[in-house]
Amino acid sequence: TVVDFIIALGNDAVVTIFCPLHPHNNRTVKEELAVLLQKGFLRVNFKGKIAKIEDLLEDAEVKDVELTDAETIKILIDRIVVNDDEETLSRIADSVQTAFFEGKGDCYVEHEGNQTFFCDRFELDGVKFEEPTPNFFSFNNPYGACKRCEGYGNVMGIDEDLVIPDKSKSLYDNAIAPWRGEKMGEWLKQFIKNADKFDFPIHRSYSELTEKQQRLIWTGNKYFSGLDAFFKELEEQTYKIQYRVMLSRYRGKTICPDCKGTRLRKDASYVKIGGKSILEMVLMPLSTILPFFESLTLSDTEAKIAKRLLAEVTSRILYLNNVGLGYLTLNRLSNTLSGGESQR
Repeated sequence: TVVDFIIALGNDAVVTIFCPLHPHNNRTVKEELAVLLQKGFLRVNFKGKIAKIEDLLEDAEVKDVELTDAETIKILIDRIVVNDDEETLSRIADSVQTAFFEGKGDCYVEHEGNQTFFCDRFELDGVKFEEPTPNFFSFNNPYGACKRCEGYGNVMGIDEDLVIPDKSKSLYDNAIAPWRGEKMGEWLKQFIKNADKFDFPIHRSYSELTEKQQRLIWTGNKYFSGLDAFFKELEEQTYKIQYRVMLSRYRGKTICPDCKGTRLRKDASYVKIGGKSILEMVLMPLSTILPFFESLTLSDTEAKIAKRLLAEVTSRILYLNNVGLGYLTLNRLSNTLSGGESQR
């Protein structure tokens, strides 16, 4: 935290806490400064120099300053000599909280001429994230369910099993059903002609291709247009009956491309424990996920919080492994289980 950072600088270290001045309700700079003065702030960092707000209000040049740049004006929240007594720690915490409030989540700590930036918003690299809650990881709740499939895991789309019915065939042997024939075969010819440019094994059966190679057939690259582009072109020409008929042949219930059938919102995968997200865990076989939880390394605080939960999770997964269901995944739908699997 910011307080820990300041305390770590050591006793007698002099720190200055700033936050950027953000415009409110289309106010001018002088109006913003006047409001700050009313709030009890006395100084700001103006273009790299500490200045009194009263002096800036009398300065004719200040009205031309744009507040679009956070570096232009920073509010001086407090100057503190670091000490480990309770009163100083409380003052540091209050000042940091004020800086985050006035700076809309931004805070600067200056020590010996060096400024360190802190942000209390849940974001990184300009991307804002939702703060996780228990419902964030539940597909039974609208908040945690995948936005595309609404928590069902399947959507109506192009069915891979219909597009590539015989996965023992290679692309060279016409494994892709819609690319057979003289006209549609031009898509396959383009693929085969350029396959050597990206080292693609056109004579290997589809089932033996890696997941990345299979995905490439759908997405395409700069050398060829993939199946996604092919079906998109058909959809753009549905005014022709032959294309509508062709599309209907390959439509069906397919795994949601956003959540990969996990039924959870995509950004739930950004939260990871032991390097794995919940989306990865639910797709792992029970025989694989058990050693993951048993070897999970946590800090003392995390271990204390997760102690009871980990005991529950590992005991249930251990039982399922002991009754011979280690090949199942946590994402497996109950209506797809056999009678024996359901009983166990």
